[in-house]
Amino acid sequence: MNRTRAQGDPEKSRRGLRPLLVLAAVICVAVAVIFVRGTTASLRTDPHTARSETSQELGFSVGLSRCTFVDESRFEENYATGSITRGRTLVTEIYYPTLSPQQDALDSVGANPARRHGPYPMIVFGHGYGLTPSVYAPLLNAWVKAGFVVAAPIFPDTNTEAVAEDHDSSEPENDDVNQPLDMAFVTEQIEANDSGASSNCPLVHGLIDAKEIGLAGQSDGGTTVGMLAYDSTPGLSLKKVHYQAAAILSGAEWPWPKGTPDPYGAEQGSPPLLVVQSATDQCNPPQSSTQLYNDIQEEQKWFLEIFQANHLPPYVGTDPAAFDVVAEVTTDFFRLELQDGATGASLVAEADVDRSIAHLSSGERAPAIAPLSDDIASCYLGE
Repeated sequence: MNRTRAQGDPEKSRRGLRPLLVLAAVICVAVAVIFVRGTTASLRTDPHTARSETSQELGFSVGLSRCTFVDESRFEENYATGSITRGRTLVTEIYYPTLSPQQDALDSVGANPARRHGPYPMIVFGHGYGLTPSVYAPLLNAWVKAGFVVAAPIFPDTNTEAVAEDHDSSEPENDDVNQPLDMAFVTEQIEANDSGASSNCPLVHGLIDAKEIGLAGQSDGGTTVGMLAYDSTPGLSLKKVHYQAAAILSGAEWPWPKGTPDPYGAEQGSPPLLVVQSATDQCNPPQSSTQLYNDIQEEQKWFLEIFQANHLPPYVGTDPAAFDVVAEVTTDFFRLELQDGATGASLVAEADVDRSIAHLSSGERAPAIAPLSDDIASCYLGE
C-alpha cells in the first residue's frame, strides 16, 4: 500500500483522483539551522577536473536551512476542510556541507556553507506519508557529509501536521499524484536561486552544480520519485529538469487505468535507477518494488534487497545494521552517478555490502522475492 503512517481502510483506492489531478497539473502546469559533526569525505575542489585528482579529505558538518517556494500556477487542497486554494506552498529543508564546528542549534544560526569546496551535487528528497524530512536526518546527513546538498520539500498535504489535521485518514494520500511537480518546481527554484536569477533563497547561490542533480524518496516519496523520473503519463512527464540518477526507497508504481499501456515502460532517456526494498516489508510489499524495477526500461539499474527489516527503520537509523548498508550503497550510487560522473560504472563492484544483511544486484529483472500481503499496521513497527 506504500503508506508510512496512513490509517483507515487499506483498500481505499487512489485511482479515481488520478485523471482529475493529472489534468489539473497539466492545466496549472526562513531559517532554522542545525549542525551535526561530519566524518571525512572526498570532494573535488574544481568541478571541471577529475575528482580523483582534486579530492580532499574534509571534515564536514551538516547545516540545515529552510526556504519557502510558492507555485502560484497550481492549487492546494486542504483535505480536512475540503477547501482548495491557489498556490502550492513548499517549505523546503536544505541540508548543506559546512566546516563550522558542531554547535548548539540556538547558537549556530547564520553559519556559512563550505562554499569554496563547491559547487556541490544536489539530491532532491521526497518524504513518506505522514512524515517530514527531518525524520530521515541520519540518512540525509550521511549524504551531506559525503559532499552533497540535499533539498527536501515538505509536501503540503501529506506531511505529519496535514495528516494529523485530517485525523490520520488516508484521504490526503490522493495528493501523491501532485507531488512529482512539487519536486520539479522546487528543483527549478533552487537552480534559479543558485544562478542568481531569483533571490528568495540566497543560501544556495553558487552552491549547486546544476549538471549534477539526483532524486531520492522513501515510501510515498519513492512513488513520487518514480512518477517524476519514469512515468510517461501526460502531466507527470512535463519536466524541465533533467535528473542524473534516482533512488527509490521502498516505493511503488502509481496505479494507472486498466486497459492502458504501462507508462513506466515508455519513457526514454531516463536516469540510472537504484531500488531499495526489504523482503519482509508488508507496508510496501516487495512485489511493489520488483514490479517497478522490472517495468522501468533502463540499462543502468540496481536492486538492493534487505533480507529482514521493517518499512521505515533502514532509512531513519533505528535498524542500525540495515541503515548502514542503505547509507553506504545510496552514497556510492550518487557518488558514481553525480560526483564522479562514472556513468555505467558497476555499483555492485564499488559498494561494500554485508551479505548477511543485504544483497545488491543489477540486470534487467529484480531478484525473486516472495510476495507479501499488505499490512498497514506494519508501517509503524520499529520507528
